[in-house]
Amino acid sequence: MSRSDGALWFSVPSESNQRSGPVGAQARDDVNRIAAYLARRDVASLSPVVVPHADVLVLCGSAVLAAIDIAATAFQDGLADRLLVSGGVGHSTPHLRQAVREDPRYGDVSTDARPESAIIAEILRRHHAVPEAAILIEAESTNCGENAEFSVSLLKLTPLKLRSVILLQDPTMQRRTHECFRRSLRDVSAYASRATRPSSPPFPTATRGT
Repeated sequence: MSRSDGALWFSVPSESNQRSGPVGAQARDDVNRIAAYLARRDVASLSPVVVPHADVLVLCGSAVLAAIDIAATAFQDGLADRLLVSGGVGHSTPHLRQAVREDPRYGDVSTDARPESAIIAEILRRHHAVPEAAILIEAESTNCGENAEFSVSLLKLTPLKLRSVILLQDPTMQRRTHECFRRSLRDVSAYASRATRPSSPPFPTATRGT
């Protein structure tokens, strides 16, 4: 546990993508080991029974659409008063736009020339009934460091006291995003981190005997 001034925050990776393909056992095990390290998880699930209420849930932009569903469910379950979506135009943006265009649920969501946060915020409003007044948008960041820096700068302009923050991200970027937010929150309040098990591995684990 680390402390600075007064807020509790922790990280929860959204969901690992299950992939399949002709990959050797050693390569699969190596990738899963790396994925488990990258996919920092401070709580086992985003259940109201497990996670204390937070001032804000920060959802960083990525091409993992499951993260949007998880963030919306967490908000609807009352885990946070506000939902901040962070993401401008970066390396993941073309993949997010393609994923949204190909998902039959989101045919009414425009993606052309829009930042990640605008696309995700519209999905949250249109398809998950998250009130517009509850959503904050940070649309300038292009990487994990800027996600943290620009999000914290935006939050400092709001009446929120930042006593607690839930951070949700693509599992492969969760650990570095966590560290970027830890740095950006160093002068905001206290923070605490508790690492538990990672999310499911990106490659299926081989069954013994196969």
